[in-house]
Amino acid sequence: MSNTDVETKNIGILTTQSHWVRIAEGKAIEHWANRDDLGTATQLGWAPPSPAYLARMQMATRRARRNARRATH
Repeated sequence: MSNTDVETKNIGILTTQSHWVRIAEGKAIEHWANRDDLGTATQLGWAPPSPAYLARMQMATRRARRNARRATH
């Protein structure tokens, strides 16, 4: 299973979000949203990240920094 696949478990999750809209002259001119991504990720088993994921991200960061240094020299 890749890190983009989601295993179907037929379970529900609970999450919260709120949306705020500013209306002027009958039109929505601004929109703000807030949601609980960490709570959702935890319920889905995505958080906390696995040690393997953290190692891959550390290697990718090092590789990107090394390539950026090479590009500027």
